[in-house]
Amino acid sequence: MVIQLLNTDMVNIIQRNLQNNWTSLHLACHLGLATIVKSLLNCNTSNKFIRTNELYQLICMQTTEIESASQGTALHLAVYSKNIETVNQLLHDVDLISKCYESQCIKNRKQPKEELNSKGKLFDEFCVLTDKNGNTALHCAVMDKLYVR
Repeated sequence: MVIQLLNTDMVNIIQRNLQNNWTSLHLACHLGLATIVKSLLNCNTSNKFIRTNELYQLICMQTTEIESASQGTALHLAVYSKNIETVNQLLHDVDLISKCYESQCIKNRKQPKEELNSKGKLFDEFCVLTDKNGNTALHCAVMDKLYVR
């Protein structure tokens, strides 16, 4: 059903829930749904040229729950879900999207160099964003003892 909805071009994957600022990507990460994470991120890259601001919003947007432990970026929520497959999928896809965007900028000369330097480093920024307690997703993973041997 998710794939069919994404294929309609009638959905806005960066639309946020007004109460907690979650997108469908946040929800998929929170629930540990790696295949849906992949579908959502691949949907956003199907355009010929990725719209930087929308991609940035989707990947780096913070949730806004004040009383909840589930606050942070999509990566924080994936870590909180303790589903390593979801964390790996998200990291893989964001790295791929970042590289794809950089290549498209260079190839199509659509963005000024300053834009490439700031937004082309999406993956780097994505990994260092903090939650309401100042923790990166790595801090949260260590605290939850989330690792693969």
